[in-house]
Amino acid sequence: MTRLCACLLLLSAAQSIAWAQFHEVDMIGTVYVDSVSGTNVTIVPQGRTIRWNLVSGGQHTVTDSLGGMIFDSGLMTSANPQFTFTPPATGMINYQCNVHLSCCNMVGTIIVIPALNFPGSNEDTVLETSVAGAALSIDETKMAAPGDTVSINYRSPHGSFTGIGFLIVGQLFTTGTLPGGPTGFPSVHVNPSITPGPFLLHNGTINTVLGFQGLPPNGHNLFFGFVPPGLAGNSLMIQGLSTINTAANGFFAASDGKVIQLTP
Repeated sequence: MTRLCACLLLLSAAQSIAWAQFHEVDMIGTVYVDSVSGTNVTIVPQGRTIRWNLVSGGQHTVTDSLGGMIFDSGLMTSANPQFTFTPPATGMINYQCNVHLSCCNMVGTIIVIPALNFPGSNEDTVLETSVAGAALSIDETKMAAPGDTVSINYRSPHGSFTGIGFLIVGQLFTTGTLPGGPTGFPSVHVNPSITPGPFLLHNGTINTVLGFQGLPPNGHNLFFGFVPPGLAGNSLMIQGLSTINTAANGFFAASDGKVIQLTP
């Protein structure tokens, strides 16, 4: 626990970079590219703001398929290269670029899921998990039985925290309860004031044999062998923290929390 607290202090001394509280979608050529999925499909929880960025391809629009009844960016150019929208409700919204629809079928889809139970600080961080060899995904809660493998990927899709120090932390708690978080940090879902306390799954704030590395461009992967027996009835909270003193809380950016429920 002392080591974890010390690492959190190190985070506050990290170098400053720009941060943004958006889910990013780039317009590259005549394609919408979501920063998380890498496709034209964007999955966000209700209440999270999406920001489209004009990267290349000349002029674009971001217009819902109902002709702008829900949102319409108007014509986006190098003079106004960004547009934001916050989906008001769950469901699916199709959208298009009116400039490149007929020639290039430039379309995208937003899937809005219910608001998260363990939201992070929404600052260009994504933590995905996988159980038993399934594909990594952003699903908030998964189940793992003894013998299952667990994989984790923590990354900064838009590169805001690439090369910056980071931690991946975990905490066991009784299923059906919640560890909560430290006072004053609503985006943190591990709690040093309860027992058992949080522990480090990975410390990306220290030097390696190759020197200081920070968060790699494709993120950091963790793979755990087999879930041991005897943990049924417990759950594991997992969260990634990136070092940044210009983050919203002045110390670190936090991923959404993910839970692995341990079953018999």
